[in-house]
Amino acid sequence: MTASAVTTYVVPALFAIGVWWFATGYILWLGRRPANSHVAGMISATLAALGGFAVLALTANSKDAVATYAAFTAAIAIWGWHELSFIYGFVTGPRRAPCPRDARGIKRFSLAIQTMLYHEFAILVAGLLIFAVSLLGDNQVGLITYLILWSMRISAKLNLYFGVPNMAVEMMPLRLSYLASYFNTVRISAFFPVSVTLATLVLTGAIYAIATGMTESGPISTTAAVLCTTLLALAVFEHWVLILPFNEMKLWGRFLGQDTSKPVATLLSKTVSVDTGVARDASDPTATDFDTTRQTSLSTPVKGATV
Repeated sequence: MTASAVTTYVVPALFAIGVWWFATGYILWLGRRPANSHVAGMISATLAALGGFAVLALTANSKDAVATYAAFTAAIAIWGWHELSFIYGFVTGPRRAPCPRDARGIKRFSLAIQTMLYHEFAILVAGLLIFAVSLLGDNQVGLITYLILWSMRISAKLNLYFGVPNMAVEMMPLRLSYLASYFNTVRISAFFPVSVTLATLVLTGAIYAIATGMTESGPISTTAAVLCTTLLALAVFEHWVLILPFNEMKLWGRFLGQDTSKPVATLLSKTVSVDTGVARDASDPTATDFDTTRQTSLSTPVKGATV
């Protein structure tokens, strides 16, 4: 392999993987910090997101390598703000309670949407701002990166709702454990093969375009295409983790410096009040209480679901 090939294909792929791994691990680490550190963490994330918007504006008319890597990283920083504000419980939704046992169909779906309505609205607003910044520019990497993260996250959320064996509760602190009551872990729903197939078709098309040199004369550079395609491949991998017996958290075990194999149910059992039967996040005195007797999905062992 020539030096040019390494620079064009290998380096951006490794860069995307590295940014994905570090950003995810860092957000997970921040999310598990004591509650009194959350404001400082959110301020830092906000500054990083604002810096991301500034970088996107500054690189909007440049397609060179530096601008490409900068725009990709800027979009990740903006997305990180949404992830952290959700994990901290600052921007979630109007509903912060488990799903009622009798909720079915449209009612259950409506309640599930209410748990993250503000979060989704914030993502939409940021997406529109990125679109406005990138609209007339030559550098579309930030916008494409953000759209990949957004679309694949929506797909993952819908898969958790409709049904996959492995809940992603390992990425949730106890203050958000009520969300697991909206997940369906009984079976793999028909939505999973449809969503993964569509994503894989797009991924295959992107790889084909890169392999055949189509990106050399396209609207984005080959380096940009490799960055975005690698990110999409990682998102497809995360979808498969939802049904395979693999604990994704082990990828960040050393980063977090703690045991990543402890089930949510075990953690909850240690924080249930004997008098009230109500669970509370012991590390967050302001966390919303919730009735654990209604969270059957948390009191039942779930294959592959750890936190």
